Amino acid sequence: MAENERILDRFSHMHAQIEGLETQITEIQRLQESFAEKIMDQEKDIEIINEAALHTSENLKDGNEWIRQVPTTSSLLHSDRLSGIRE
Repeated sequence: MAENERILDRFSHMHAQIEGLETQITEIQRLQESFAEKIMDQEKDIEIINEAALHTSENLKDGNEWIRQVPTTSSLLHSDRLSGIRE
């Protein structure tokens, strides 16, 4: 009888451990699903940020080109004024 009680206690203890593991596995699964959702949300945000960065890069190129043209335009205006003064 004592051996049967030890076996029963042992199996009861193992059963409790298994139930604890089941709870932990369920929680891990829930966390993995939440993690996957967050990654998908971040992927959308990253795509938006990437597009904004591309537009910013294009705007910078256009702005730099415009700035390069300004001195040329200014010097042309300046030379036109000087030529008008000489006449």
